[in-house]
Amino acid sequence: MAPKSSSRPRADSFIARLKPTDETFKKMLEQIRITNSKCKGHSIMELRKKVSDMCKKHASTPKGNFTNSRIKQEWSESQIKDYNTYKEKSLAIGPAREAGRAAAKEAGQCREKGENQAVQERKLHHAIQQLNVWVRTAIATGAARLEFMVKYCPEAFKAKGANTGHLIAAESALLCAKNAVRKLEHEKRNLAALHERQPKRIPRGQLKAAL
Repeated sequence: MAPKSSSRPRADSFIARLKPTDETFKKMLEQIRITNSKCKGHSIMELRKKVSDMCKKHASTPKGNFTNSRIKQEWSESQIKDYNTYKEKSLAIGPAREAGRAAAKEAGQCREKGENQAVQERKLHHAIQQLNVWVRTAIATGAARLEFMVKYCPEAFKAKGANTGHLIAAESALLCAKNAVRKLEHEKRNLAALHERQPKRIPRGQLKAAL
């Protein structure tokens, strides 16, 4: 007798890699909506699951003796344009990550040296700004890869394992964004703590009344 199949939906493997402290990041992926036609209305989280299911569906499909370079010769102009778009976005992650890390490190060093609060606040605002750029860049890269796969795969990549490889690359970009969000939330907490330590200003009218 064949085993009964469970009607319970399978847990999302990507969500399983997130920690309870990553709730802000998870909400970002659930709230950001794709605006392009074929993926319009989908959240990034939904899009990732859609691509994951697609890769599993075609994992056992015979690929034949294909190579990516050979298949790319058959691509349309729109495919080539979309491919180059997400490749350009991928190249932007590195500089954005390094700028974010450098700004956060500088803010930390400023705090350790006991610089005055005005300087610390300026450094923290700069760090938050740079970390936001890192977050947006990494998410945009992951989304662009996922959109490409929904539009053109599995036909676009017939080489063995190519579709799964591109899903892993998209997830890596999103996990990079997760690390940026963690740092961003940390610096926001540092800024809030700094504001709490600042002496409260008494309005001039109240000050005169007190005197």
